[in-house]
Amino acid sequence: MKSLSLATFCLFPCLLHAQAGSLDPSFSSDGYMTHGFFLENDFGRAVIEQPDGRILVAGNSFQQGSSYFGVMRLLADGSLDLSFDTVGYTTIRPGDDNAACFALALQPDGKIVLAGYAFNGLQNDAALVRLMPDGQLDPSFGSGGIVQTSLAPVGIELYAIAIQPDGKIVVTGNGFDGVNGEVIVLRYLTDGTLDPAFNGQGYTTMAFGNNGVAYGMALESDGDIVVAGYVETSAGPDVMVARFLSNGSLDNSFGAGGVVITDLGLVWERLQAVRIDNDNSIVVAGTVGSSFMNLDIFVARHLMNGDPDLSFDGDGQVIIDVEGGEDGAQAIAIQADSKILVSGYAEVSGQVRCAVARIEQTGGPDMSFGMNGLVTSDLGPVSSRAQAMTIQQDGKILVAGNAEDLLGQDAAVARYFSGLETGITERSENTGLLVYPIPANDRVFVELKGNERGGPWQLRDASGRTVREGHSRGSRNLAIDVLDLPAGTYALQWSTDDGMKRALFVR
Repeated sequence: MKSLSLATFCLFPCLLHAQAGSLDPSFSSDGYMTHGFFLENDFGRAVIEQPDGRILVAGNSFQQGSSYFGVMRLLADGSLDLSFDTVGYTTIRPGDDNAACFALALQPDGKIVLAGYAFNGLQNDAALVRLMPDGQLDPSFGSGGIVQTSLAPVGIELYAIAIQPDGKIVVTGNGFDGVNGEVIVLRYLTDGTLDPAFNGQGYTTMAFGNNGVAYGMALESDGDIVVAGYVETSAGPDVMVARFLSNGSLDNSFGAGGVVITDLGLVWERLQAVRIDNDNSIVVAGTVGSSFMNLDIFVARHLMNGDPDLSFDGDGQVIIDVEGGEDGAQAIAIQADSKILVSGYAEVSGQVRCAVARIEQTGGPDMSFGMNGLVTSDLGPVSSRAQAMTIQQDGKILVAGNAEDLLGQDAAVARYFSGLETGITERSENTGLLVYPIPANDRVFVELKGNERGGPWQLRDASGRTVREGHSRGSRNLAIDVLDLPAGTYALQWSTDDGMKRALFVR
């Protein structure tokens, strides 16, 4: 593991052209917007782009000292979408007291699912809220659009959510009985009831030491569930990645009994996010540090069996230390070209700022992004942090979080150029593939330049979603129909008998 300091990842000054990492001025005129639902603190903790280009941001909003679920919808230009609950945002308070939303998912039918917790007077319950596409509560879900799950005496807090292809809802977080905590994963049917096919009761737990929390989750293509967070014993915290089978049991083929625990020997070790890479490896990110005043961004990559991927910086781990202060990662996204985006915060000249870093598959900084791989943005006069991130269909990068001024915190959203919007960062002739024509119209043609034969292939859009896939059955040529795909940059990944070949092209 190599620690990279500001000598490698450094500040990116504001640019007026569309260099990768610069703020997009077409978004709210200066690349970012802040919004307070009411007069108290508001936080953006999750962000999604809808298929129609509108943007959902969820988190929590404080009103008269109590915390509510909050969600707003923006138009593509960053302005509030007034068709969403008539004002562009809505707040919901599950339960009778404080509630907080940490995760957001969008169903194929346009319904919006929020996850977090709600205080029931004694402890926190797992809380889900489902909204109709217009922002109104969905009466077909739970009780009037709200589900609260109590497993007393254990309090539950949910931090991540995903929708399975069959519509079932998977969530993860922490269960805490007042003394000890454990990782918890729950699965719900589409009506909001717990799925009895999942571990026989709709939920499963994993206990190690004194405490365990899962902050991030990703679904693999076969239905397995990967969670990431930390576990803690009397010796201190350790970063943790675990994989559950679709029936709720731990996957014994992963790590030791389904779990990989790594002790970095630091006083602070937390994983906040996990994503499945384009080659099915597992990428995690979080915050580690030798003291609470000296925290760093941490990124690691694991093979499918849980082993560290030694092709990633030699030992599977990278630490980014910006200026020796408070740095951390909260979210990950994988680009179509397999580069890794990590967002969070970095302390620069004594001020905490929103931070986005881009890392090559080798683990090194992407020198074409920002200034030597890092962008920091001052979204508020006091401080700003990115809590969530997604890649738009056109390849631009969206982050959501919070910005602080002298009156408190507001939800914040920023949009950055990725460099994949209109051009190609990697030419096909350098990858062993010939792709033509560029830009493609109704069909793109691909040829292997060597003598090898091709096998399975996948075509991904700029956000990393698979939009086409197939098998060439030993052929050296492909013809892929792209007529119905929107304009943008696409990545082809083709498995051959000589290894994996990749190329980018523009539609």
